[in-house]
Amino acid sequence: MLKIYKIFALGLVSSCAKFPRPYEGIELALQQSEENAVKLEERDSSIRMDQIRYVYETFDSSTAQKAAELYANQFYFNDRIHIIQNLPNLKSYFAKQAEQCAQCRLEFTGFVQQNKDFFTHWVMHIQTNPSNPSRKYYGMSRLRFNNAGKIILHLDYWDFSELMESIPIIGRITAWFRDFLAG
Repeated sequence: MLKIYKIFALGLVSSCAKFPRPYEGIELALQQSEENAVKLEERDSSIRMDQIRYVYETFDSSTAQKAAELYANQFYFNDRIHIIQNLPNLKSYFAKQAEQCAQCRLEFTGFVQQNKDFFTHWVMHIQTNPSNPSRKYYGMSRLRFNNAGKIILHLDYWDFSELMESIPIIGRITAWFRDFLAG
């Protein structure tokens, strides 16, 4: 009987397919960026990582402007919440995110380059309200650069359900649903 409920729950979730998904367009973005991406030389990749670290280590009102220096005019950005493909939208998104956080910073814990792909592991520390403790989210980013050294692909991989569980009512439902599916 429990299996039927699980199948029903999965069917209910999958029936929401008409809503935008945070993974839409990834295959096309990977294909297009593969055509335009270049492998960075070791020295260039070190410089780019220093720039990325500078922009993202402290996420505040200046991040939107600083990030514009990293990205090409057209790119694919997917952080599992939003999909963005141009600088004006990225700057607007970052400005809104900075307003909503009392404090946010990224701690970079590792970098690896494999051909045209650059991977960075990070820990995101977010405090939405000064009276609440900071929360940690672990993840990684996949980046590709064009021949000018600008980001043309930025994919973030992290467990979005951890963020959902921090929202009072939704968090309880998310935790229950995950536990329910786990059996």
